[in-house]
Amino acid sequence: MIKKKISNNKHFNKNKTLSNCFLVSRGRYLNDICNIFGILAANQILNLKTFVISDFRQKNYNEFFLRFGLKKFIYIHSYKKIYIDILLNIKTLIKSIISFYKLNKYGFYWFINDFKLNNIKIGDLIYDTYTRKKHRYLMPKKDIYFFKILFEGIFRLLKLINAVNHYKPKLIFIGTNGYSYNDGLLMRIGLSHKIHTLEVQPHFLIKSEQFQTNYGRDYLKFASNFIQNIKQKKINKHYLNRKKLRINPHYTDTYFVANKFKKETNVKNFLKIFKNDYKKKILIAPHSFSDAPHINGKLIFEDFYSQFVETLKFINKNKNEKILWIIKHHPGNFIYNENKIFKNIVSKYLAENIILCPKKINTNDLIPLCDHVITTNGSIGIEFACEGKIPILGGFAPYSNLGFTFDPKNKKHYFRTLDKIHKLKNLDNKQILVAKKALYFLDTANYKNHLKKSKILDFDNFFKSYNKGLLKNKFISGQKIFIKNSFKNLKKNKITNDPYFISIKNCLENYLNNG
Repeated sequence: MIKKKISNNKHFNKNKTLSNCFLVSRGRYLNDICNIFGILAANQILNLKTFVISDFRQKNYNEFFLRFGLKKFIYIHSYKKIYIDILLNIKTLIKSIISFYKLNKYGFYWFINDFKLNNIKIGDLIYDTYTRKKHRYLMPKKDIYFFKILFEGIFRLLKLINAVNHYKPKLIFIGTNGYSYNDGLLMRIGLSHKIHTLEVQPHFLIKSEQFQTNYGRDYLKFASNFIQNIKQKKINKHYLNRKKLRINPHYTDTYFVANKFKKETNVKNFLKIFKNDYKKKILIAPHSFSDAPHINGKLIFEDFYSQFVETLKFINKNKNEKILWIIKHHPGNFIYNENKIFKNIVSKYLAENIILCPKKINTNDLIPLCDHVITTNGSIGIEFACEGKIPILGGFAPYSNLGFTFDPKNKKHYFRTLDKIHKLKNLDNKQILVAKKALYFLDTANYKNHLKKSKILDFDNFFKSYNKGLLKNKFISGQKIFIKNSFKNLKKNKITNDPYFISIKNCLENYLNNG
């Protein structure tokens, strides 16, 4: 019934020249149906022949695409079907051995930041895939498992390049821009081949840009409308509403989780441990170690974990009794089962002036107590800057290099700064205003193409369930309920009349008309 309903909507524009298009399946209903809406909208502008990029293990899941009339599949990888591409496997093996030799010679940091094949940077994607599971960031090894991830990444890259060269797609729709699977690799290939590479999200349509490989897709220095003149009154009002949790910022989905406790909870007791003679109090706010450390671009450390551990080692060894260091866990640690790992690390380096912040203290309540924050590229950095306190970053953040952050060039520069952190000055009013303006842009996503609310796709209940889980320290996917409710709505509503669909089409027309 759904298939018939969808096929009755005439999405193809037969008057246009036939163009090929890739839709990369992430194997998640929410990502895939958003991109399906993108494909259907693009079909009203171009006459598209769509190929779904997938893996052999997803064959059962791929029946989902058949419901929307998408029948052409390009299967990329399977160890069980290695005999299908014997020549490509031999070529991959040779390149993998050479690459592994270079890794052993130059190390992981070189591999992450400089490793390329066919002039496409993929070392960071492979490393993030390697450390994603089983907490391999704890002790990265040049072992058989890494070689397996390297081999698979190179194989996928070469096969995807062959597919792009053969079919010459005009559009590529991806589900994410991280990791060395089909999505992340095709994003890099699309950029290198100057192909429109897009990601349709529940609230935005994102076009991949050349700068994001090194700086991340939200890097505000490249956002043309960031320099727009916005009244200071509007910016201040937004900031006040944010602090009072009256808005749900687009920038981070853990902001309300980090500030979910009552203000008075444990704050007074926590204050009692402070000595009056501390020259400065520094907050150390690490990330979730497993979560795509290089998705925002280059870091001065290998990953989130290495920055955290090396920082603790340094401040423990170079004792400065005039500085109080406060360590705060990341609210998303539970998602990746990192709570125990976090506690074990911290316990090794605690001292009289190196303390662990109690869990039931809001991030917003810590900012007035502390002078600076050390983070890699987290949102807490800009939150400190908005209060006039310069953050120390360990890599590119969406808000870095705008004049209100301390951006070390390398590890040596970073540790030299920590050693003299008592000399760092506060931000002036002009810098604070730029920080608040940047936060406003990130929270409202004014630099992105917003999509209208769908009457078909049940995003509201999906995110309500997900956010409720975060508040209870539980991960709730809600993918199956989401797609079930969305299919019910499909029976009642025509896709081409859906505001979400229409706004996607308008964005695509703008992209295609402007090259």
